[in-house]
Amino acid sequence: MAQVQTIKLSGVNCFLVQDEGLILIDVGTPKQQDRILKQVKKLGPDPRDIELIIITHGHGDHFGSAQKIKEFTGAKIAVHKEAANIVKDGKKVFPPGLNAWGSILAFIWRPMLSFINYTGVEPDILLEEEFQLAEFGIKGRVIHTPGHTAGSVSVILDGGEAIVGDLAMNGFPMRSGAGMPIFGNSEREIKQSWK
Repeated sequence: MAQVQTIKLSGVNCFLVQDEGLILIDVGTPKQQDRILKQVKKLGPDPRDIELIIITHGHGDHFGSAQKIKEFTGAKIAVHKEAANIVKDGKKVFPPGLNAWGSILAFIWRPMLSFINYTGVEPDILLEEEFQLAEFGIKGRVIHTPGHTAGSVSVILDGGEAIVGDLAMNGFPMRSGAGMPIFGNSEREIKQSWK
């Protein structure tokens, strides 16, 4: 059964999934690669054994360090086809607020994007509706779960674990408990993806 380990970064988490293979899900903001690789090594595996990096959606806090980690590991980058150009070009995208708190934070944080530069990375695998992870030694699949963004994906492991990117949020300043993300494109699609 796959072992999932969380790598906590500022405001976002990365997930290391290890079974017969080793994959990384999301890679944080730019310049986080050294911190991520150091944490992977501290958890036990050799970071160079990472074969696949899955980007859950096209926001820079989830793909910002992808190019540098890809260069170090040689891992393939997998992203949904709806997010491929955003990730490839390092585009700055900030979703609308889904509630009053989300709208306030979006108003405050959106201008900060002008001070951040995202390095794009060429995706190797364009995901669509479902992608099996067996080729990478992981018992599970990646499924399309739109709502936060059109190109959001979630990783569903055979053991029942689900890594959903920002399809749900938990913790301050986003929420006081687990639930609906405060940013997204469609609350209806988010709820459908949860199902």
